[in-house]
Amino acid sequence: MKRRSQGNRFSRHALSVMLAFTLSLALSIGHSTLAANPENADFLDQRAAMVETQIKRRGITDDRVLRSMMSVLRHKFVSDRYVGAAYDDSPLPIGYGQTISQPYIVAYMTEVLNLNKTSKVLEVGTGSGYQAAVLSPIVKKDQLKKNGRMVIPVGGAFMFQNLVMIMKDQHGLITTRNLMPVRFVPLTGKRD
Repeated sequence: MKRRSQGNRFSRHALSVMLAFTLSLALSIGHSTLAANPENADFLDQRAAMVETQIKRRGITDDRVLRSMMSVLRHKFVSDRYVGAAYDDSPLPIGYGQTISQPYIVAYMTEVLNLNKTSKVLEVGTGSGYQAAVLSPIVKKDQLKKNGRMVIPVGGAFMFQNLVMIMKDQHGLITTRNLMPVRFVPLTGKRD
């Protein structure tokens, strides 16, 4: 039995434009350009330690995810106030009650999606743009389709939630699987 959407708070067009802009920005900045900047070299050891201790040691093994996590400069996605904590094992405030997700959670969500260069992804609630920047070198573009997967937090605002994988098979049948307990800040925006 197919599930139907109960209505969206944002139009598909608005979400597509927002995500396309974020991915375009991440791709236009270019990982190698950012990494070559001497001020970014100061963070290379912190980024390497983050990948090794927070991500690899917790079981993330996909080389594409590990390379992307190593190449994306997380300190460029946080305010100056939090730059020193950019590679810590925690979410950080980005303003307006929102956070940039913990690095491990970003890597985990990216790996369980089992993406490749032909994959399309729709990232909702872009926030700082960090997740989109991690996805951009791995995928072609963005949206859910048959044989697609989606990973989302499910539960009340500011409460413990479950990270849930939603899978759509070749017939359009949707199944879900609970992955782990998490806590995300709520998606903000105008309510209908």
